[in-house]
Amino acid sequence: MKLHWLLCGIACVALSPFAGVADEISWTFQRTGFINYAQKPQTALAMRSNLNWPVIFSADYNNQLSAYSLFSVPSPYDQPAQGPRTNWHRIGTNLTQGFIPSDEVYLQATSGSPDGFAVSVQTQHQSSNMFNAVVRGTSFGGFQTPLLDIQAAKFDGSGNLVTATNDTPPGLTYGHKVYDIAKSPLGDTGLISQSADFGGAVTFWQKTRLLGDTWLSTPLNNPGESSLFGASLDLAYDSASRPHVVGLNASQEFNSVVAYHFDVVSGGWLSSTLDTASYPGIADVATAANDQGIVGAAWVNDGTLKYALFDGNQPNPQWTVTTVANFLPGGSAIREAQGVGLAFDRLGLPVISFVAEQSNEIWIAYDPPVTAPIAGDFNHDGFVDGDDLDIWKTAFAGATASADADGDGDSDGADFLAWQRNFAPSSGATAANVAVPEPLSLVSSLTAIVAIAVASRRPRHCLQL
Repeated sequence: MKLHWLLCGIACVALSPFAGVADEISWTFQRTGFINYAQKPQTALAMRSNLNWPVIFSADYNNQLSAYSLFSVPSPYDQPAQGPRTNWHRIGTNLTQGFIPSDEVYLQATSGSPDGFAVSVQTQHQSSNMFNAVVRGTSFGGFQTPLLDIQAAKFDGSGNLVTATNDTPPGLTYGHKVYDIAKSPLGDTGLISQSADFGGAVTFWQKTRLLGDTWLSTPLNNPGESSLFGASLDLAYDSASRPHVVGLNASQEFNSVVAYHFDVVSGGWLSSTLDTASYPGIADVATAANDQGIVGAAWVNDGTLKYALFDGNQPNPQWTVTTVANFLPGGSAIREAQGVGLAFDRLGLPVISFVAEQSNEIWIAYDPPVTAPIAGDFNHDGFVDGDDLDIWKTAFAGATASADADGDGDSDGADFLAWQRNFAPSSGATAANVAVPEPLSLVSSLTAIVAIAVASRRPRHCLQL
């Protein structure tokens, strides 16, 4: 117990705010693709690790999972570009290779280095007729065979996909289900679980090297608080390895967005209500964290797209909720109830995917602009250098289109000139990683982990939006 309070004190001192520059988000909007009609459509978004633009996933009334991105990924389901107004492509359909219950499905996307991205498809219930799967892909390898009966997935710091099933935490009560998994910057693994069919208290699990890689657990809900809706829950660790859980307190109308974070001062979980809806309710909420101490959340409430941030660099951090948009450019409305996607780009700024009301178009909101591939960057690593010239030489000699910079279907002298114009040698690619027995023991370990992580961090630029 003395060690517990000592570590709390160390963490409090270490959590003094870093100097930063306040920076307002100037939201920009871009259409990316289409979704077939669904009453409450679901999208999810993952940033490609070595690049500054995302893969967007959608589930719709075709009972299929589709993906969109800015250039084609090798896939047996390749589709043409989505019209002349955008250079986005549908890079895969029916990614789960089967039907999914679109009205009951929830999506969580993730990314990892080198250039991996994945999405988990999950339902609230545990019965055998409900679908759960994880689909993984890369820019150069395309989509792999889906992993069935997997509840959730995230990448670790080395780019390895870490998955979770109901058997991952030892002794999980029968009828309970794992709803999300996350990896902390220190390499610890966190899970959240709840009774699949009856709701009730949410349990947070963590396996930490500090305590010999033993799973420990503690209730998330405080006594007297209302329950949360398991399938809506997202788990994220901030840059100081503090866990955050954001979700809905119910699945239907008159529900609220509720956020929990572990507080090192009190040694317990603190909750905040971020938004409350009337009819038709909030369909889902997405959560992500960057490496600058920011945790973000996004959702749509009655056609209004909202974004909230939690700045862990502040001495007494609180959630700040802002409105992104009520209408799209041109005046089109936003679907009043839907599940959105959220990720941070390599500059640490948010990118949100969502659906328009009448057109069923999938849009993204972002700042700064999500950049398309650079002409001449044939290996898509963000640089135009000698490695790309080698690819052009091979493609030119073999008469293939793998070094097609101008989109005319071949690799020729015009593509070499595009490489030459943008040639900028570099020393290497820059990758961005976007990408739990006894409650008291877990609280102590969380406090110690956060104290170590924060105390070892160097002062850095932080975004204060």
